[in-house]
Amino acid sequence: MHSSSPEPEAFLSKRYSVLLCYLIIAIDERVKACTLEQLYSIWSRSRPSRSVFINLINEMEELGWISKTPGPKRSARNLVVDQSAMREALLISPQQDMSRGWLFDKGVFDDSLLYPSAQ
Repeated sequence: MHSSSPEPEAFLSKRYSVLLCYLIIAIDERVKACTLEQLYSIWSRSRPSRSVFINLINEMEELGWISKTPGPKRSARNLVVDQSAMREALLISPQQDMSRGWLFDKGVFDDSLLYPSAQ
């Protein structure tokens, strides 16, 4: 029978899932209410297809790690992140600063897209 919600271990074994979790935790440390479009555009190198990205986001929502709320535009959705649940599943200490990690330093993620220059 098909389970109604995914198991964290099964989710974390999927390609891109752990990187997506790291990205969401890091961005949530800096900027609350990041939209899905912003989150996807931050992924600079080796990013998943948009459909894979959305499927992973939906599974994270089923796990209770994130929830989607209405964003600034009708088509935009903001993410509300349960950092405690995600960090526990990934065995990351609450004190670990994820926004200062190698994923940004090595160009996998580009956080400058969240900080546009003043217009």
